[in-house]
Amino acid sequence: MDRAEYLLGLFFTLVLLGCLFVEEALLAAPVVLLYILLSQLGGHGWETPAQRMRRASSLMILTVLLVVGSFFGATLVLFSLLTGWVPFFARTVPRVRFDAASVALGIGCLGLLIAGLQVFGKKVWSRPPTDDHPGRVWKLRWTFAILAVVVLLFGSGLAAVGMMQTGMSVWELRRLP
Repeated sequence: MDRAEYLLGLFFTLVLLGCLFVEEALLAAPVVLLYILLSQLGGHGWETPAQRMRRASSLMILTVLLVVGSFFGATLVLFSLLTGWVPFFARTVPRVRFDAASVALGIGCLGLLIAGLQVFGKKVWSRPPTDDHPGRVWKLRWTFAILAVVVLLFGSGLAAVGMMQTGMSVWELRRLP
């Protein structure tokens, strides 16, 4: 164990004890995970002592920012944003019911959209080679790229509508006496 590893371990131990002392138990778990994860990076023996010290000091700075941010609630908000989907999935996945007809309809519509995009792209873009120009061919990859954009826009539109409805219901609840 060299000096950088010793200082890093000592620093994280002190931060962990400090978190537990000031009753920031929720912050203690991310600090431990951060130490375990980041202490393994670059520890393959080919680092120079200066590189190890730089890595250790950057980990210490990151931890200080994490701890200081927790007192202002920023870390808890970030932690909730990063892990908030886990309880949501735990609540909603058992209640999800798949309708075979709807799934088949969705797959069929997606297939028709792919076929339609491919035919339209070939009709509009493709042209046979001439003496002046080489020919152009519509590629299937372009069809799937357009399809990916359409699916992402559809999903973001649904998310925007959901946020708007949630925001409006919260706004209306605030207006109640």
